[in-house]
Amino acid sequence: MTTYLADSIPSLAMSSPKKPASAATLAALGTLSAATRGRWRIKAGPSWTEPLALYVAAVADPGEHSGTVLRAVAAPLLEAERLAHASRADDHRKALRRHHVAQRRYETAVEAAAQAPAAQAREANERVIEAIEDLARHPEPDDQRITVGHVEPRALPVLLAAEGGALAQLATSGGLLAAIADPGDAEDGWVALFTLLRAYDGQALSIDREPDLHVHVEEPFMALVVTLTPEEIASPSARQHLRGLLPRLLFAAPAPMAGTRTTDSPAMPDEVNTVWAGAVRGVLDAALRADGITMVELEPAAREIFEVFRAGWEPRLHPETGDLADIQTWATKHPGRAARIAALLALAEDPATTTVGVEHVWAAVNLAEVHMAHARVALTGAGVEGAA
Repeated sequence: MTTYLADSIPSLAMSSPKKPASAATLAALGTLSAATRGRWRIKAGPSWTEPLALYVAAVADPGEHSGTVLRAVAAPLLEAERLAHASRADDHRKALRRHHVAQRRYETAVEAAAQAPAAQAREANERVIEAIEDLARHPEPDDQRITVGHVEPRALPVLLAAEGGALAQLATSGGLLAAIADPGDAEDGWVALFTLLRAYDGQALSIDREPDLHVHVEEPFMALVVTLTPEEIASPSARQHLRGLLPRLLFAAPAPMAGTRTTDSPAMPDEVNTVWAGAVRGVLDAALRADGITMVELEPAAREIFEVFRAGWEPRLHPETGDLADIQTWATKHPGRAARIAALLALAEDPATTTVGVEHVWAAVNLAEVHMAHARVALTGAGVEGAA
């Protein structure tokens, strides 16, 4: 199925490093990441594991239809979320009513206890305890959102905690990255940046900022698929605010198409839509059923290929002789991204798998040159052949 997805989804050219990546390629990978909801990690080395979070940014001028591509590729995930909400809407309303009744009972009991005469204090306090126990039995129901739209930066960690520690943002106009790049409030920007950094690495998130921001999430997870304009990441101010995130972004920086587009672009074949939707739904359904985090491992032959890739990648990072010196910080993190991508492809093929095969690692490794070319365009503005 890996090869079928590679050949069928627009520009999802996973079998050849010479084929250009596009917004569609990376939107597909980001959508798969979002569907995992943090329920898998890949063991990339003896003591090295990676979560499967991807932060994908398509960098293009307005009018290049990157947002249209994003919505098309993410459609199966958004539809699955809509259907899930619809299926539990009635139960959610009932649970919410029970919670409100329990909440009001608790408030009434507390008010009564505060006003009770000494002779009735014990009985009043017992009612408060009963009300607390009843409220615990009827907590505010979780709407279990999979994706979010606009989020105020300071509200991000609170929302992430409320949704069980896993969220995704699919935004067609910058989203959280644009908000961090140009924050209205530096403190709010820091809160969002810190949250995204911890969620990308799956590290415990603890924030205690007075007066009212107190959050702890043991294993946070986020996936981002957003579109940005070149201006939104080019200014020194934006680079400063995004400094920790830029090395973690997977970029698509396609060449401008304005003036060369046709009016009769063919629709994606139904068969491709069906296969892609099935892959996304399969991963999401498995994630929603999961009780914990599953570790997937590289098969022995796949591990050999991955280690050869890493050994060849390392000298290219040398600050004087390496061809990746101009994007060294980004390139240093790319082997980890490649491992994440390989695991996502394995899960798209079989959500029940616990191993990543040779074909999945080859697909991820073969895309490394394409990812590098697009990162160079996005981060340095330098045109690179193949970054189209």
